Amino acid sequence: MVASTPRDPSGNGLHPSRPSSHEPPADLAGHRIVRRLGAGGMGAVFLADAPAGGQVALKVLRPDLGSGAHEFAARFRRECAVMAAVQHPNVVHLLGAGEDRGWCWLAMEYLPDGDLESYLRRRGTVMERDALAMMAKCCRGLAAIHAAGLVHRDVKPANVFLDLHSGGEPVAKVGDLGLARHADGEDRLTHTGTACGTPTFMAPEQIRAQGDIDARADVYALGATLFRLVTGQDPFQGKSIYVVSQSALRDPVPDPRRWNPVLSNALVGIVLKAMAKDRDERFATIEDMRRDLERLHEGRSTTHAGAVPSPASMIFKEVVGESAPRSAGAGGGAGDGGMLGGISWGPVLRLAIPAAAGLAVLWGLSNLVESRTEARQAGGGATSAATAAARPLVDTDEHGTRLRLPVAGRVLQLRWCPPGRFAAGADAGTATERSRNLVLTRGFWMLDREVDQGLWAAVMGQPAPTEPDWPQGDIGRGEAELFCQRLNHLVPKAQARLPTEAEWERACRAGADREVRAGADDRSCRVPELERAWPAAAPAQVPLAVEDAWRWRREDERLRPRFAGRGAPNPWGIRDLLGNQQEWCADDWDGSSPPDGDERPDPRGTVGALAVVRGGSWLHPAGLCRSGARAAADPHGGRPWIGFRLVIPGGDQPVFE
Repeated sequence: MVASTPRDPSGNGLHPSRPSSHEPPADLAGHRIVRRLGAGGMGAVFLADAPAGGQVALKVLRPDLGSGAHEFAARFRRECAVMAAVQHPNVVHLLGAGEDRGWCWLAMEYLPDGDLESYLRRRGTVMERDALAMMAKCCRGLAAIHAAGLVHRDVKPANVFLDLHSGGEPVAKVGDLGLARHADGEDRLTHTGTACGTPTFMAPEQIRAQGDIDARADVYALGATLFRLVTGQDPFQGKSIYVVSQSALRDPVPDPRRWNPVLSNALVGIVLKAMAKDRDERFATIEDMRRDLERLHEGRSTTHAGAVPSPASMIFKEVVGESAPRSAGAGGGAGDGGMLGGISWGPVLRLAIPAAAGLAVLWGLSNLVESRTEARQAGGGATSAATAAARPLVDTDEHGTRLRLPVAGRVLQLRWCPPGRFAAGADAGTATERSRNLVLTRGFWMLDREVDQGLWAAVMGQPAPTEPDWPQGDIGRGEAELFCQRLNHLVPKAQARLPTEAEWERACRAGADREVRAGADDRSCRVPELERAWPAAAPAQVPLAVEDAWRWRREDERLRPRFAGRGAPNPWGIRDLLGNQQEWCADDWDGSSPPDGDERPDPRGTVGALAVVRGGSWLHPAGLCRSGARAAADPHGGRPWIGFRLVIPGGDQPVFE
């Protein structure tokens, strides 16, 4: 009999007979299965149309595990019971459960942006502010689970589900409660001495399979998840589960700043407190952890976790035997026992003088080698290709002057955009896109293509992606700015940054007096359903209807960018400024105010809490892929169709010094 309504979430009614097929019926329990979302050890999850309307995530137990006496069937029943017992905005909701033709199933709310693990595979890391907000929401969900007397026991990125485009703040929900059990252990399905969970995110007592696992195991796991969010790395790594488990039991938690040096000291303190080996040293409750996460997100000091000094401060203290230097205003003078500006200079000088001498020797050797290399080049001597490629080079081609800049094993090509007065805005002269004249007092170098995933990974120190030539999307403006900061660490004199929208339009027009529009070669949306979803009004904005349409058509091959740099170059040699990906600009905007007036030199918008994006994308109709079109987006929310490129500021002439 088809169970079209939820059946006994406690699980007493789930004792199916073995089904005859390994694929569930297309109309299971009145749900029309659309496609598979994922699979795991117990079964698979499908996107399905619900009988009452809307879409659900339909979890189906593997047929060979469906026997009522099987441990996995018992876990499945318990998952239904736990989800029914916990109703919270940050816990995935149970919508129904039952059995149909021998198949155990449960229907959950469908969160279109998938799980955090998939999100991290696309993006690598999450900005600190966004990570704090996500983890605080997870704390709220776990607090509700703990209040029901349960311990989740399997908190990890793959079990945190996201809705990032619902129109409000991004939503994070804890899901997959198959391993959850009562803190008193009365519903234990495994014996003491049998560990359950994922070793990378398991607390030491959970790895040892102690019989008194409590809510502090979830605190540890959420700390490990936060570590992964801000570094892109697992805290403990190894080639086998055994190696990872032993490392988690034995080794200290590494400092997350090894992979992300711009993290705040307070965030590091939260991570290390949550992941303390001794559970008595962790946050006492998940609520304590939430309060610290939210306080730090609001810019306030934490109350439960102390800030951990930066690595530089720790090195200073270890070598010199003194506290890290204080600022000059800390008090004390030259006669205060050798203290100046609050710093004890004796140990510093004893350390600094030999270090300075060593640096001088190295500097001299470096200059000698460089001068001899230049002499060989001047005299026609041979130099290796690696030596030649290691230096920036300015030359010209049919499109003008270009800069070839070695960065992280790649050679970037940037095109020169001269200063001067130029026309901007739309020919039609709408309120937010009206035509005007702008002045740029300095020229700039612009990357000739969008930043692709391979370059992103190389600069950010992340593993090589599977699609290195695709443009890097699904990142907020802050992450694009962080990329520029990392690049500037690699090439200090680059001073790379995001373009202002005036610089972007200058490069897009490439000297043209009239508005430039997408051509046949530009990558813009050609899916009729999406074209119709765009309303005639407010053409510069991305309406929710289009994002919804993209969700249900995301499998369409046309709804994705082409490889970066494959479009035709404009007269200045810059590709894909129109179509392919929208691009973050440095300007702030409220989405409705008109642009600044004529002849303003070097304009940059500062009105509003949104960010300017330019150029249209594969999601947008061709009518919005033009040089004058302006759009606004939440700077903290990444979109698959928004990417970026960088500029390097210059002067009057195309030189790189």
